Amino acid sequence: MNGAQAGSPREELLRILKGKTAAAFPETVLLNSPVTEMMKRCGAGWPRAHYESGEMAALAAEIHRSTGFNAVNLPWDACVELEALGGSSISAKSDVDVPAPAGPAFDSPESFVVPRDILERGRFPVVFDAVRRVRKTLGKSVAVVPLVEGPMNISCLSVGIDRMYRLVIKDPGCAGRVLECAAELCIAYGRRLLKCGGDLLQISDPFVQGITARHFKSLVLPAYRKISRAVEGPVFLHICGNTKSLLKHIPESGFSAFSYDSPAVSTREVVQALGGRMLAVGSVPTVSCLLEGAEQDVIDASIECMREGVDILSPSCGLPPRTPLKNLLAMVEAIHRWNEAAERGVAPDIDGMRSP
Repeated sequence: MNGAQAGSPREELLRILKGKTAAAFPETVLLNSPVTEMMKRCGAGWPRAHYESGEMAALAAEIHRSTGFNAVNLPWDACVELEALGGSSISAKSDVDVPAPAGPAFDSPESFVVPRDILERGRFPVVFDAVRRVRKTLGKSVAVVPLVEGPMNISCLSVGIDRMYRLVIKDPGCAGRVLECAAELCIAYGRRLLKCGGDLLQISDPFVQGITARHFKSLVLPAYRKISRAVEGPVFLHICGNTKSLLKHIPESGFSAFSYDSPAVSTREVVQALGGRMLAVGSVPTVSCLLEGAEQDVIDASIECMREGVDILSPSCGLPPRTPLKNLLAMVEAIHRWNEAAERGVAPDIDGMRSP
């Protein structure tokens, strides 16, 4: 990783991810993606930004410029690894589309192999160049947070979702081997992303919500530990959906933070289960609040998250492209109000921080 600028939001984020105490609530919002208003502002947009590094970097930089989130995510779809492994995807065709998985990479789980030149294939070079570009554009004050699909996601998409779930139950030895190969790809990809200028990695692994806690512990956790030991940089894990049964095991992953999906699981449940062993990232509901709610709804939900103990604020999941920009700005406003109340020595609460 590059050296962080003293006192910058990026530096503060990296400090707390390393276990340091924050002086104030971090003015950084993770788990972000561009919305159509940003695309109109900067002239770069989907679908081109999924495939061209200059457009991808320009749009990622616009996330920060439009919101002040102090962190930018890229890329924004789950197909980069799948395509490089030889799987097929449906191309994005509009400003609300992302590439979508269409077919597995392997005919059988036994044939799952990661080629030596995997990082030269598919869109990997596009993503690496985009990370270098956005790092240069934003300098050292804003965190660059590349997305890596998790080992369960890579496994499911590469050998087939139903087939992978059946393997977990009927042939855990084979499932474990596939997950180990997928973890090796996560490591190689993650290391290169950090070398290109990324500050921390977001690992997205929503398919784990479809397995039992027992299988999660015996099969997926070893893959997570393998990644956390091998990647020299902070990693936060995001799992969509209901993760209640997995919460007690997630801190054993070795990752720095966990991003959860509200309201499928509550902030209180997550904070209690993590018990200070890793940071809680979350979790303003993306649809009911950010997409469909008013600005005050977003402020209220953000403050409630902070009041219940999250360490870093974020949307609960990927942002719908039509999310109003004003609602994203409301998340930043909520953080400012929270920190201003704390500076005054006032106990932050929702009613006390409403607009007059």
